Amino acid sequence: MHTQSSLCRQLRSVASLAGLALALLLSSCATTPQGKQPATLTQISAIDALLAGGYDGQVTLTELRRSGDFGIGTFHALDGEMILLDGVFTRPRPTAASTSQP
Repeated sequence: MHTQSSLCRQLRSVASLAGLALALLLSSCATTPQGKQPATLTQISAIDALLAGGYDGQVTLTELRRSGDFGIGTFHALDGEMILLDGVFTRPRPTAASTSQP
């Protein structure tokens, strides 16, 4: 009985992995609705740059906005957190208020 139970667990594991692989395959076949841009991801810098002391801004807010309408980051010289939501940049403040950025 112990061997049969072990075999059942192995078969369930294989079936689960096959189901996951099929789901991933089918999700990659999804199409973008007509008139919509496909989703893209843009990375300007990495945490390694910050750890190495790279605090200077690399792109302007205008240039960032061309890459999309949603994102997070930091301002030049680590001058606060940056949130881009629906094309509007905001800078949360410690007072719980946030200010819109041009």
